[in-house]
Amino acid sequence: MCCIKFNGFLQEILENPHIDVAELIQNNLSLPYDKAETLACRVNKKYLQTTAATETVEQRRISLVAEKPAEQKPHKACIYNFESLSNKEFEVFTKWFLQELGYSVTSEKVFEQFGVDLTALKNDSKTVILARKYRNNYEVSEAAILLAQQAKIDYQCEHAIFLITSVFSEQAKIAAEKCNIELWDVQRIYEKILEIQTNAELTISISLPKYEQSLFNSLMSLAKHKVFLIEERAGEKYDLFFPGVKFPLLTFQVQNELVTRLVFRIKYNEPVGENVAEALISYDKAGNRFGPKDVDAYEQVIGYLEQFLE
Repeated sequence: MCCIKFNGFLQEILENPHIDVAELIQNNLSLPYDKAETLACRVNKKYLQTTAATETVEQRRISLVAEKPAEQKPHKACIYNFESLSNKEFEVFTKWFLQELGYSVTSEKVFEQFGVDLTALKNDSKTVILARKYRNNYEVSEAAILLAQQAKIDYQCEHAIFLITSVFSEQAKIAAEKCNIELWDVQRIYEKILEIQTNAELTISISLPKYEQSLFNSLMSLAKHKVFLIEERAGEKYDLFFPGVKFPLLTFQVQNELVTRLVFRIKYNEPVGENVAEALISYDKAGNRFGPKDVDAYEQVIGYLEQFLE
Protein backbone atom coordinates (compact mmCIF):
# COMPACT_ATOMS: atom_id res chain seq x y z
CA MET A 1 0.00 0.00 0.00
CA CYS A 2 2.82 2.38 0.86
CA CYS A 3 4.42 1.74 -2.53
CA ILE A 4 1.11 2.35 -4.30
CA LYS A 5 0.62 5.64 -2.48
CA PHE A 6 4.18 6.68 -3.27
CA ASN A 7 3.73 5.99 -6.98
CA GLY A 8 0.48 7.91 -6.81
CA PHE A 9 2.06 11.21 -5.78
CA LEU A 10 5.46 10.80 -7.47
CA GLN A 11 3.95 12.42 -10.54
CA GLU A 12 2.96 15.39 -8.38
CA ILE A 13 6.59 15.76 -7.28
CA LEU A 14 7.87 15.60 -10.85
CA GLU A 15 5.34 18.18 -12.02
CA ASN A 16 6.11 20.53 -9.11
CA PRO A 17 9.91 20.51 -8.59
CA HIS A 18 9.68 23.30 -5.96
CA ILE A 19 7.35 21.32 -3.69
CA ASP A 20 8.51 20.41 -0.18
CA VAL A 21 9.14 16.72 -0.93
CA ALA A 22 9.84 15.71 2.67
CA GLU A 23 6.60 17.23 3.96
CA LEU A 24 4.61 15.68 1.11
CA ILE A 25 6.07 12.23 1.85
CA GLN A 26 5.45 12.65 5.57
CA ASN A 27 1.79 13.59 5.07
CA ASN A 28 1.03 10.91 2.45
CA LEU A 29 2.93 7.99 3.95
CA SER A 30 2.55 8.88 7.66
CA LEU A 31 6.29 8.60 8.21
CA PRO A 32 8.38 10.30 10.91
CA TYR A 33 9.93 13.45 9.50
CA ASP A 34 13.51 12.15 9.71
CA LYS A 35 12.59 9.11 7.59
CA ALA A 36 10.61 11.33 5.23
CA GLU A 37 13.70 13.52 4.76
CA THR A 38 15.83 10.45 3.97
CA LEU A 39 13.32 9.27 1.37
CA ALA A 40 13.07 12.80 -0.04
CA CYS A 41 16.85 12.85 -0.57
CA ARG A 42 16.57 9.59 -2.54
CA VAL A 43 13.74 11.02 -4.64
CA ASN A 44 15.73 14.17 -5.35
CA LYS A 45 18.78 12.17 -6.32
CA LYS A 46 16.97 9.64 -8.53
CA TYR A 47 14.23 11.72 -10.13
CA LEU A 48 15.08 15.41 -9.81
CA GLN A 49 18.85 15.63 -10.28
CA THR A 50 18.40 15.87 -14.05
CA THR A 51 16.53 19.15 -13.73
CA ALA A 52 19.88 20.97 -13.64
CA ALA A 53 20.34 20.07 -17.30
CA THR A 54 17.04 21.76 -18.17
CA GLU A 55 17.55 24.92 -16.15
CA THR A 56 16.31 28.05 -17.80
CA VAL A 57 18.85 30.60 -18.96
CA GLU A 58 17.60 32.91 -16.22
CA GLN A 59 18.30 30.32 -13.48
CA ARG A 60 21.83 29.73 -14.77
CA ARG A 61 22.45 33.47 -14.72
CA ILE A 62 21.18 33.70 -11.16
CA SER A 63 23.59 31.00 -10.02
CA LEU A 64 26.50 33.10 -11.27
CA VAL A 65 25.84 36.20 -9.23
CA ALA A 66 26.89 34.78 -5.85
CA GLU A 67 29.94 32.59 -6.23
CA LYS A 68 32.74 34.72 -4.83
CA PRO A 69 33.32 34.23 -1.08
CA ALA A 70 33.27 37.54 0.71
CA GLU A 71 35.43 38.67 3.59
CA GLN A 72 33.50 37.95 6.77
CA LYS A 73 32.32 41.10 8.49
CA PRO A 74 30.56 41.34 11.84
CA HIS A 75 26.80 41.89 11.69
CA LYS A 76 24.49 43.32 14.28
CA ALA A 77 23.12 40.68 16.62
CA CYS A 78 19.94 39.10 15.27
CA ILE A 79 17.97 36.08 16.45
CA TYR A 80 17.32 35.14 12.83
CA ASN A 81 19.68 32.62 11.20
CA PHE A 82 18.83 32.59 7.49
CA GLU A 83 21.01 29.60 6.67
CA SER A 84 18.80 27.46 8.91
CA LEU A 85 15.71 28.25 6.81
CA SER A 86 14.36 25.92 4.16
CA ASN A 87 13.54 27.44 0.79
CA LYS A 88 9.84 27.48 1.68
CA GLU A 89 10.53 29.12 5.04
CA PHE A 90 12.62 31.78 3.30
CA GLU A 91 9.75 32.51 0.91
CA VAL A 92 7.33 32.82 3.83
CA PHE A 93 9.79 35.04 5.70
CA THR A 94 10.26 37.35 2.70
CA LYS A 95 6.52 37.85 2.22
CA TRP A 96 6.00 38.53 5.92
CA PHE A 97 9.01 40.83 6.08
CA LEU A 98 7.77 43.01 3.22
CA GLN A 99 4.19 43.04 4.49
CA GLU A 100 5.40 44.25 7.87
CA LEU A 101 7.17 47.08 6.04
CA GLY A 102 3.92 48.17 4.41
CA TYR A 103 4.07 46.36 1.06
CA SER A 104 1.16 44.49 -0.53
CA VAL A 105 2.91 41.42 -1.91
CA THR A 106 2.28 38.99 -4.78
CA SER A 107 4.44 35.98 -5.66
CA GLU A 108 5.71 35.78 -9.22
CA LYS A 109 8.34 33.00 -9.42
CA VAL A 110 9.97 30.65 -6.93
CA PHE A 111 13.49 29.34 -7.53
CA GLU A 112 14.22 26.10 -5.70
CA GLN A 113 17.89 26.83 -5.05
CA PHE A 114 17.86 30.59 -4.74
CA GLY A 115 14.71 32.37 -3.63
CA VAL A 116 11.65 34.11 -4.97
CA ASP A 117 10.56 36.97 -7.22
CA LEU A 118 7.82 39.17 -5.78
CA THR A 119 5.94 42.22 -6.95
CA ALA A 120 4.71 44.63 -4.31
CA LEU A 121 2.61 47.76 -4.10
CA LYS A 122 3.32 50.60 -1.70
CA ASN A 123 2.08 54.19 -1.99
CA ASP A 124 0.58 53.34 -5.42
CA SER A 125 4.04 52.41 -6.72
CA LYS A 126 4.81 48.92 -8.08
CA THR A 127 8.14 47.38 -7.12
CA VAL A 128 9.75 44.07 -8.08
CA ILE A 129 11.69 42.36 -5.29
CA LEU A 130 14.26 39.71 -6.14
CA ALA A 131 14.85 37.86 -2.86
CA ARG A 132 17.72 35.38 -2.82
CA LYS A 133 19.02 33.14 -0.02
CA TYR A 134 22.79 32.80 -0.25
CA ARG A 135 25.35 31.74 2.35
CA ASN A 136 26.38 34.71 4.42
CA ASN A 137 29.98 34.56 3.16
CA TYR A 138 28.96 34.96 -0.49
CA GLU A 139 29.52 38.22 -2.32
CA VAL A 140 26.95 39.11 -4.97
CA SER A 141 28.38 40.68 -8.10
CA GLU A 142 27.13 43.39 -10.45
CA ALA A 143 25.43 40.66 -12.51
CA ALA A 144 22.59 40.99 -10.01
CA ILE A 145 21.90 44.50 -11.29
CA LEU A 146 21.28 43.15 -14.80
CA LEU A 147 18.76 40.69 -13.35
CA ALA A 148 16.99 43.46 -11.48
CA GLN A 149 16.81 45.66 -14.57
CA GLN A 150 15.34 42.82 -16.62
CA ALA A 151 12.86 42.01 -13.83
CA LYS A 152 11.59 45.61 -13.88
CA ILE A 153 10.79 45.15 -17.56
CA ASP A 154 9.35 41.63 -17.23
CA TYR A 155 7.02 42.53 -14.37
CA GLN A 156 6.30 46.08 -15.60
CA CYS A 157 7.46 47.73 -12.37
CA GLU A 158 8.66 51.25 -11.62
CA HIS A 159 11.23 50.22 -9.01
CA ALA A 160 13.39 47.21 -8.14
CA ILE A 161 14.85 45.89 -4.89
CA PHE A 162 17.45 43.11 -4.77
CA LEU A 163 17.28 41.45 -1.34
CA ILE A 164 19.96 38.95 -0.29
CA THR A 165 21.07 37.15 2.87
CA SER A 166 24.74 37.90 2.14
CA VAL A 167 26.63 40.99 0.91
CA PHE A 168 27.06 42.93 -2.33
CA SER A 169 30.37 43.67 -3.99
CA GLU A 170 31.49 47.27 -4.32
CA GLN A 171 31.05 47.00 -8.09
CA ALA A 172 27.44 45.89 -7.55
CA LYS A 173 26.77 48.89 -5.31
CA ILE A 174 28.19 51.30 -7.90
CA ALA A 175 26.16 49.71 -10.71
CA ALA A 176 22.98 49.74 -8.59
CA GLU A 177 23.35 53.45 -7.86
CA LYS A 178 23.75 54.23 -11.56
CA CYS A 179 20.71 52.12 -12.48
CA ASN A 180 18.54 53.22 -9.54
CA ILE A 181 18.28 49.67 -8.13
CA GLU A 182 17.83 49.41 -4.36
CA LEU A 183 20.09 46.88 -2.61
CA TRP A 184 19.15 45.22 0.68
CA ASP A 185 21.93 43.06 2.09
CA VAL A 186 21.83 40.92 5.23
CA GLN A 187 22.81 43.85 7.45
CA ARG A 188 19.96 45.99 6.15
CA ILE A 189 17.52 43.10 6.66
CA TYR A 190 18.65 42.84 10.28
CA GLU A 191 18.19 46.58 10.76
CA LYS A 192 14.69 46.47 9.32
CA ILE A 193 13.75 43.50 11.51
CA LEU A 194 14.73 45.59 14.53
CA GLU A 195 12.64 48.43 13.10
CA ILE A 196 9.65 46.07 12.82
CA GLN A 197 10.15 44.90 16.39
CA THR A 198 10.22 48.50 17.60
CA ASN A 199 7.07 49.37 15.70
CA ALA A 200 5.29 46.39 17.20
CA GLU A 201 5.35 48.30 20.52
CA LEU A 202 5.24 45.15 22.63
CA THR A 203 6.71 45.46 26.12
CA ILE A 204 7.13 43.26 29.15
CA SER A 205 4.09 44.96 30.69
CA ILE A 206 1.87 42.80 28.45
CA SER A 207 -0.05 40.24 30.49
CA LEU A 208 0.00 36.81 28.84
CA PRO A 209 -3.29 34.87 28.97
CA LYS A 210 -3.78 32.35 31.74
CA TYR A 211 -4.48 28.64 31.29
CA GLU A 212 -7.86 28.03 29.61
CA GLN A 213 -9.49 24.57 29.82
CA SER A 214 -6.79 22.73 27.86
CA LEU A 215 -3.23 23.21 26.67
CA PHE A 216 -4.44 23.54 23.07
CA ASN A 217 -6.97 26.26 23.94
CA SER A 218 -4.38 28.06 26.04
CA LEU A 219 -1.80 28.09 23.26
CA MET A 220 -4.35 29.31 20.72
CA SER A 221 -5.40 32.08 23.10
CA LEU A 222 -1.94 33.61 22.72
CA ALA A 223 -2.89 34.60 19.17
CA LYS A 224 -6.28 35.95 20.25
CA HIS A 225 -4.53 38.39 22.59
CA LYS A 226 -2.36 39.67 19.71
CA VAL A 227 0.81 38.97 21.66
CA PHE A 228 2.05 36.23 19.36
CA LEU A 229 1.17 34.96 15.90
CA ILE A 230 0.13 31.36 15.18
CA GLU A 231 0.15 29.73 11.74
CA GLU A 232 -1.36 26.33 10.99
CA ARG A 233 0.55 23.82 8.87
CA ALA A 234 -0.33 20.48 7.34
CA GLY A 235 -0.88 17.57 9.71
CA GLU A 236 -2.47 19.71 12.45
CA LYS A 237 0.85 21.34 13.22
CA TYR A 238 1.08 24.92 14.45
CA ASP A 239 4.00 27.36 14.55
CA LEU A 240 4.01 30.20 17.08
CA PHE A 241 5.87 33.39 16.17
CA PHE A 242 6.78 36.66 17.83
CA PRO A 243 6.11 39.83 15.79
CA GLY A 244 9.41 40.86 14.25
CA VAL A 245 10.90 37.34 14.20
CA LYS A 246 9.55 35.00 11.55
CA PHE A 247 11.31 31.87 12.80
CA PRO A 248 8.95 29.84 15.04
CA LEU A 249 9.49 30.18 18.76
CA LEU A 250 7.73 26.89 19.28
CA THR A 251 5.92 24.23 17.25
CA PHE A 252 3.11 22.02 18.48
CA GLN A 253 1.09 19.20 16.92
CA VAL A 254 -2.50 18.35 17.80
CA GLN A 255 -4.80 15.34 17.49
CA ASN A 256 -8.46 15.83 18.43
CA GLU A 257 -7.43 19.05 20.22
CA LEU A 258 -4.90 17.12 22.32
CA VAL A 259 -1.35 18.44 22.10
CA THR A 260 0.71 15.37 21.18
CA ARG A 261 4.04 17.12 20.64
CA LEU A 262 5.41 20.51 21.66
CA VAL A 263 8.96 21.68 20.99
CA PHE A 264 10.89 24.89 21.66
CA ARG A 265 12.49 26.23 18.44
CA ILE A 266 14.94 28.80 19.83
CA LYS A 267 17.85 27.58 21.94
CA TYR A 268 20.68 29.79 23.17
CA ASN A 269 19.35 32.55 20.88
CA GLU A 270 19.71 30.32 17.81
CA PRO A 271 16.91 28.68 15.76
CA VAL A 272 16.85 24.87 15.79
CA GLY A 273 15.10 22.42 13.49
CA GLU A 274 11.80 20.92 14.49
CA ASN A 275 13.15 17.38 14.72
CA VAL A 276 16.18 18.25 16.84
CA ALA A 277 14.45 20.79 19.05
CA GLU A 278 13.89 20.27 22.76
CA ALA A 279 10.53 18.50 23.25
CA LEU A 280 8.44 19.59 26.20
CA ILE A 281 5.66 17.12 25.37
CA SER A 282 5.80 13.99 23.20
CA TYR A 283 4.08 10.61 22.79
CA ASP A 284 5.60 7.29 21.73
CA LYS A 285 4.02 4.80 19.34
CA ALA A 286 2.33 3.00 22.22
CA GLY A 287 0.57 6.19 23.25
CA ASN A 288 2.66 6.85 26.33
CA ARG A 289 3.01 10.53 27.19
CA PHE A 290 6.30 12.17 28.10
CA GLY A 291 6.37 15.57 29.72
CA PRO A 292 4.53 17.57 32.40
CA LYS A 293 0.76 17.85 32.78
CA ASP A 294 -0.98 20.39 30.57
CA VAL A 295 -1.22 23.07 33.26
CA ASP A 296 2.44 22.73 34.21
CA ALA A 297 3.47 22.57 30.55
CA TYR A 298 1.67 25.85 29.86
CA GLU A 299 3.46 27.51 32.77
CA GLN A 300 6.78 26.42 31.27
CA VAL A 301 5.70 27.72 27.85
CA ILE A 302 4.85 31.11 29.38
CA GLY A 303 8.21 31.23 31.14
CA TYR A 304 9.95 30.43 27.85
CA LEU A 305 7.97 33.06 25.88
CA GLU A 306 8.40 35.85 28.42
CA GLN A 307 12.11 36.07 27.59
CA PHE A 308 11.17 37.36 24.13
CA LEU A 309 9.17 40.23 25.66
CA GLU A 310 12.09 41.55 27.69
